Amino acid sequence: MTEKLVHADFPRNVREQLAHRLKLSGMSVDAALDPWDVAVRYFDYKRRYIPARPRKVARSREFNKLLLSSDHQAGVTAIIEDAVAGRTLLPYFSRTWMNLELHDILFNDWRVCHMHLGGRTIEIDGFVKRTGPVLFVFVTSDTIYLIDVMEHGSGHPTTFAKGRILQILHDNWPKLIEHGKLPGVSDLSLNDDESRRVLSRRRNKSHFALGAEVDDGTVYGIVGDGYVSSGRNMLAVNMANLFFNRLYRLQENLRTQGPQIRADINQRLGWSLSELHLHMDLKHIVRGIEYSVQETQSKEIVHKEGRISFPP
Repeated sequence: MTEKLVHADFPRNVREQLAHRLKLSGMSVDAALDPWDVAVRYFDYKRRYIPARPRKVARSREFNKLLLSSDHQAGVTAIIEDAVAGRTLLPYFSRTWMNLELHDILFNDWRVCHMHLGGRTIEIDGFVKRTGPVLFVFVTSDTIYLIDVMEHGSGHPTTFAKGRILQILHDNWPKLIEHGKLPGVSDLSLNDDESRRVLSRRRNKSHFALGAEVDDGTVYGIVGDGYVSSGRNMLAVNMANLFFNRLYRLQENLRTQGPQIRADINQRLGWSLSELHLHMDLKHIVRGIEYSVQETQSKEIVHKEGRISFPP
């Protein structure tokens, strides 16, 4: 009887809204993906997306010693100016960041991004001109940390797996990454750039997370969000799991409460609803999503608020 009274398909509601949001942001979403897969991709996108806001700039000692060409220095200057002014930094990123089928293992490993030094030369797709040398950064809500500039691409296969990146973070801003320390662990047998490249990079069908040891013997495990064997961001997968667990429980609870919900609506509005049509509505926020449930005929909210938020 309750099944006939309450019509609800929250997974379908969520899939439609998240896919629409991703498409509005320029992402493509395969029509064959199920609701959970779309949610994982959405949370992955939200995690790697850096909102435009004014940020301070911190430079590593290694960065301050760099001797860059005038063009590449102009590229760095443009990034700094835009960061301080609160303008979007997305044009400096890799084009692949918009492809949700590719995994940003460097970000998942160490929460580090790379930015191109094309300066003010914006190409037709909205990204700056691509460069061989790229700037490696660690971005927080209020600061962009300039780590180093290194060549990447053909002839530089280990750039995105270089222990130098983690070493510089450790030497300059240890508090940024202290949560990733593995106390009591030492002497990693696989701690070279090539091992990290082969075992963790996205060209492999299976991905393996490796710890990394810096010069003073400190060993780090998960500094970024981590990743599952498919390469997907571990935090995005965990958030999708949490969200869908809540979603299914809420849908079942509201089905069970259907007779009382109908009676309450009828009493408040003086209507006589024979059945309920429930719809989950999402509100997109910077660090996650909020959700509520509406009865679509009466426009009454039957579940006022819920939230799935990223940890700090």
